[in-house]
Amino acid sequence: MSWNDGNYSVDWSPGWQKQQWKKEIWTEWITSQGPWNLFMTLTFRSQGGTPPGRARSSRAINNFLKLVDPSYNVFAVEERGNKSSRLHWHLLMGLPLSGAYSLGAKWENCSLPIPLMSALIWWSQTQGFIKLSDIDAHIDYVLKYVLKTDEPEWRARFPKVEGDVVSGS
Repeated sequence: MSWNDGNYSVDWSPGWQKQQWKKEIWTEWITSQGPWNLFMTLTFRSQGGTPPGRARSSRAINNFLKLVDPSYNVFAVEERGNKSSRLHWHLLMGLPLSGAYSLGAKWENCSLPIPLMSALIWWSQTQGFIKLSDIDAHIDYVLKYVLKTDEPEWRARFPKVEGDVVSGS
């Protein structure tokens, strides 16, 4: 994986090893961008009985990321649910390790930094549902959706490295 002209690029190896190689490369890259200490799923409400399309999903995640403190590491990947075909985003976040955070049974009861809580409130009021949890084993969970298709929709922000949002599809 390399950084060229504002984009990440990966040259995939041919043959049967492609999927395992992709997983190893993505795992190494995502792990190296940590530390990660929060996992979340952002799900859309249907509007008029219709799940949102990719354009709305893309606008929504970009707006959400604008509200989140730019110093946080973020990796997000979009997934379309198997049962309802509803789009949602799985996110890994790296919050400052100096803070004291707690996750409650509901996100509204969590103790998180104010900019992140503001972004979560915006999502819940304008887009849909939120699920937060500790990072345990969620890097592999998120990578499952990166590897699910040949052209996943994803966003990444690593301020200590590039300083802006990178996306892929």
